[in-house]
Amino acid sequence: MSTVTEGLTLWPVAEPTTPLPAVLAYSTTSPCEIKLAFMNAGLRETFDYSFDRDLLADALIADADQIVGVGTVQARQGEPLDYLVLRLWQDDGTGGGEWWELLVSQKRIEEIVQQIYALVPMGAERELLTAQLDTALAAILSEAAR
Repeated sequence: MSTVTEGLTLWPVAEPTTPLPAVLAYSTTSPCEIKLAFMNAGLRETFDYSFDRDLLADALIADADQIVGVGTVQARQGEPLDYLVLRLWQDDGTGGGEWWELLVSQKRIEEIVQQIYALVPMGAERELLTAQLDTALAAILSEAAR
């Protein structure tokens, strides 16, 4: 198993002087998924999000007015252009909620995306998942044969 675990800083668009330390994690055991976790000290809550690994790469090359991603995590180019805006849906528990928009350094995301694609190149996810499934199935059959 290979992993990328990187710290990064997020800044709420509404309060850009308030940094939020975050951790972004990727593992070849789940090659299509990135996990993001951060704590909002003011709310005394930890927030965890999982999303498709291609979302960040797509956001880096998206048009300035284009939002990429579906579901609870989206991204777009920020202003100034050396930032991306991560849009995270925060459910309020009553069927409603709101989008949190957080700035993140585009250069930092580029570095992380390069590390992730060095582990599993674009398009190689299926091959890796198939190999992992074959290994797990072989272990189960071997155990059953004993």
